[in-house]
Amino acid sequence: MHFQNVVYEIKIPSSVQSIGNGAFYGCWHFSYNIIPTSITSIGDDVFRDCQDIFLNSIPSTITSIGNSSFRGCNNLFKISIPNSVTSIGNDTFRDCRNLNEIIIPTS
Repeated sequence: MHFQNVVYEIKIPSSVQSIGNGAFYGCWHFSYNIIPTSITSIGDDVFRDCQDIFLNSIPSTITSIGNSSFRGCNNLFKISIPNSVTSIGNDTFRDCRNLNEIIIPTS
């Protein structure tokens, strides 16, 4: 039997600079998610299969987004990638069934 992890709120302290691989993999229920501006990188599979994550934009301090980091996040409808991001990993938004728009800057 498989039980889904339940997380209602994430508050990442401003002292944290990166979110490691798989940190919140499979956590279904976020009441809200705030990625502080101290974060510069999001690792692989960080928010993978987080069904109820709500996020409209990524902070302008982020420079890299890992493989499959938002894969299977069905409540992502629109996401804005800042100019600061220089790399987006493979399958980052794969299986995000409701994602209608990704804004990627020319940089």
